Amino acid sequence: MTSAAPEPPPKTPPSWQHCGQDATSADPVGCRGIHVPGHTACLAHLADTDRDSYLNDLSPGADIDHRGTPFTEDLLHRLLTALHDPTTSQAHIGTARFDWATFTGNARFDEVTFTSDARFDWATFTGDAWFRRATFTSDARFNGATFISNARFDRARFETTSRLGPLVCGEKVVLDGAVFDQPVTVEMAAREVSCARTRWASTATLHLRYAEVDLRDAVLEYPVLVAARPDPFPSLYSRDPLSEAELSGREPGVRLMSVGGVDAAHLALHTIDLSMCRFAGAIHLDQLRVDGWCTFATTPTDQGRRFPWRWSRRNTVSEEHHWRVRTARRPARGHGWTTPPRDAPELPPAAVAPTRTPSTSHQLRWHTPHNPCSVFGVKALTQVVTLSVGRKRPSPRRGSQTREPDQ
Repeated sequence: MTSAAPEPPPKTPPSWQHCGQDATSADPVGCRGIHVPGHTACLAHLADTDRDSYLNDLSPGADIDHRGTPFTEDLLHRLLTALHDPTTSQAHIGTARFDWATFTGNARFDEVTFTSDARFDWATFTGDAWFRRATFTSDARFNGATFISNARFDRARFETTSRLGPLVCGEKVVLDGAVFDQPVTVEMAAREVSCARTRWASTATLHLRYAEVDLRDAVLEYPVLVAARPDPFPSLYSRDPLSEAELSGREPGVRLMSVGGVDAAHLALHTIDLSMCRFAGAIHLDQLRVDGWCTFATTPTDQGRRFPWRWSRRNTVSEEHHWRVRTARRPARGHGWTTPPRDAPELPPAAVAPTRTPSTSHQLRWHTPHNPCSVFGVKALTQVVTLSVGRKRPSPRRGSQTREPDQ
């Protein structure tokens, strides 16, 4: 594997022979695109006849090096078309060097097969980046890459990738249906990270920032850790951390939205906001590991104006919030509970009842007190406390009761 390319400081030429087109007093380096072999310009600034000749000489599986080159949608399309395998109608690339390249508009690498290292270190994507059904047979390097919009890796296959990122995405990273065959560390700062139906065929660690994470129907064959990273990711080539300008103004915490359909026996969570997470449909929740400072939804804290009680303070799950709002006989009895989003299914009590809230021992367990006026009309979802030292329950306020009323 090739060594990592160093980060070119501002106004300092890169380590490769570069184009220099459009150099000014403010930017004496100009275009940082690497020379096309046999020429003194990058692919973007090459004369039309020379560019056509270079593209015509390419064949499927060829190694390409376009570090620092500015790509338009049309130029990228022409490059990938020249690398198409006529037997499969898909592009095949050997070693791909796109370090520090800039992709203006949408960058489409759909169904491309990279038979050697694919290097996008410090690349910038100004539009959507599409790597749907792409195959990475070796390293897929996106160290320091910036995606202004969405980064889509739907059904991509990472055969030997050991590290994906760190990268910054201003919108959504989509890994739906992707397959990771080997142990991998994923490092991302993004608004959303979708891992619906993602298959982790080996161990995985996801270090995330800012993201709302969806793990619906993900397949975890080995332990997978999802953890919130408190500090910005360090730059691999400089002392400064990665810029997160695309995410400015947002809280850097990580919120898990769903584990429905997941076998949670291999899932571990560290310092994740679970207040909006949907647990219904997951199995082996009693084996889910919840460490660090994870937060859950709670019962309403304010006392209703028309009723002489207040809710007992305890952790709960989003499904109970949705159930109480939907089944409240009077609007006032749904006061303080979170209204379900439009896409939240209306689950029957039998489907919601197996959901469990966390105990202080960081395990999700059953608790079924004998209370005919409890959650779902049969069983109450409440916190199981398994501390070696007991805690005194706070006294209720005068004139109030700490019971859970009948719906």
